[in-house]
Amino acid sequence: MDVSVVIPVYNAASFISEAVKSALAQSEVKQIILVEDGSSDNSLEVCRALSAESSIVELYRHPHGTNCGKGASRNLGIEKARHTYITFLDADDFMLPGRFEAERAVFERYPDADGVYSSVVNFFHDSTGEDAWFKRGFKGASLTGLSEPADPESLFNILTGYQPDQTLKGHLIPDCLTIKRESLKSSRISFPEELRLHTDTLFIYQCAYYLKLYAGALDRGIVMRRIHSNNAFIHESDIQSTRS
Repeated sequence: MDVSVVIPVYNAASFISEAVKSALAQSEVKQIILVEDGSSDNSLEVCRALSAESSIVELYRHPHGTNCGKGASRNLGIEKARHTYITFLDADDFMLPGRFEAERAVFERYPDADGVYSSVVNFFHDSTGEDAWFKRGFKGASLTGLSEPADPESLFNILTGYQPDQTLKGHLIPDCLTIKRESLKSSRISFPEELRLHTDTLFIYQCAYYLKLYAGALDRGIVMRRIHSNNAFIHESDIQSTRS
């Protein structure tokens, strides 16, 4: 496998180095695309240092260094991707060893697969994130993903609730996806840039509707997802008036 990793960066100076190093540790990763999104901390300086240290780490910004939001940043990353597969990683998360083992097996088994979804492990970085997590009604940190594989033809209906499956629980996030670049581009799927919230959900719905997505590693995580005080879901009311 040859993979391009898209990492949007906004005020993540404390975390981005760990994210990039975790991607560099995967032999399948051939390109790491950092899209710095007009941060107010020193994320830009950290990104410049990381790109100087490795030839496969590339740094991009929006025109004039403006803040355009995570959706626009991911779309820019997709545009710059050159390799067969694209995956996403939030700047405050990091990949686990063997991130692409299950994905490789699925793509070999199902030649018609456009993409593979797996689970991610949530962990609490601080008490603010932990408190907000439980206030939102989430039951625990553990895994985010689907409880069992779904037929690719039924995945969209199941995720959207149009065709509920009483045995299949959970949801997907971009961190858990590995998608063929040509499938993504030919279907013209992108992250909605006009929205400040729920861009991830709409992107997942598009992928489930237009592409054939197969299950990978559901019973174990492939990425560590950090729950902390600056997560977007904690600051939804603030994001209504400013992109972040």
